[in-house]
Amino acid sequence: MPYIKQNLRKEVDAELQALINKVREISDKESIYGILNYCILTLILETVIGSIQNTRYFTINGINGLLTSIIQEFNRRIADNYENKKIAENGDLAILEDDPAVKFI
Repeated sequence: MPYIKQNLRKEVDAELQALINKVREISDKESIYGILNYCILTLILETVIGSIQNTRYFTINGINGLLTSIIQEFNRRIADNYENKKIAENGDLAILEDDPAVKFI
């Protein structure tokens, strides 16, 4: 979770909710990922790159780290829970079920 103070969240939550509502209104299953990609990339470019006169490695590296952290947070909070639920429902890979030592690889 991005650890930002509650008062800072309140500063942007209403605007974020308006954007969320608009994306839901104008998108469908096929277009939502393109619209989200556009919104996220535009937000990053306009707030970070657009405010810096000379883009440098430091900025590019920072944005890559940000996006990587978002992926990791999504996986930790959403994808991992989904995978664990499906393993419980359908069983794990045979090699992982049969040999407890493999679970620690």
